[in-house]
Amino acid sequence: MTEADKMFEELGYKKIQRNYRSGTVYEYEHEDLRSIDFICENEEVKVWNIGITMDELKAINKKVQELGWI
Repeated sequence: MTEADKMFEELGYKKIQRNYRSGTVYEYEHEDLRSIDFICENEEVKVWNIGITMDELKAINKKVQELGWI
């Protein structure tokens, strides 16, 4: 588990691998339908149905760093 994975887990997200997008998705485990997708084929981050907190932004930035996108 990477540092970004741990950060997302602490925020209530669950890591899900999805082959059709060639990337990683973190879904929020509570009643809200939230997800943050990291799409490797075009180095894109998609945030679905949420405004993000500073802690979520820190986790996103860490994941992007771990992927070597920055």
